Amino acid sequence: MAISKTELADHVADAMKISKTDARGCVNAVIDAFCDALQAGQDVRVQGFGTLKVVQRNARLGRNPSTKEPVPIDACNTVQFKVSQRLKELLPNVK
Repeated sequence: MAISKTELADHVADAMKISKTDARGCVNAVIDAFCDALQAGQDVRVQGFGTLKVVQRNARLGRNPSTKEPVPIDACNTVQFKVSQRLKELLPNVK
């Protein structure tokens, strides 16, 4: 089960006792700040939750699962998430 941005905003509205419109604005502002930092090449560290950072993935040779033919996969940037130690302790099955 996933939590949507709307559900997250509803939770923020309830927890902070603010309007859902204001909560949606807060959630969007946080997401925008994360995106801006990642685009600028900065890591995003949320204490007690984890770290987001952009990493370079090397070019590699993949395989088409239906035909088993080799397929070249270009190098690209991707976002990596590393779970904080505190969150690992709360979720014992997370490595």
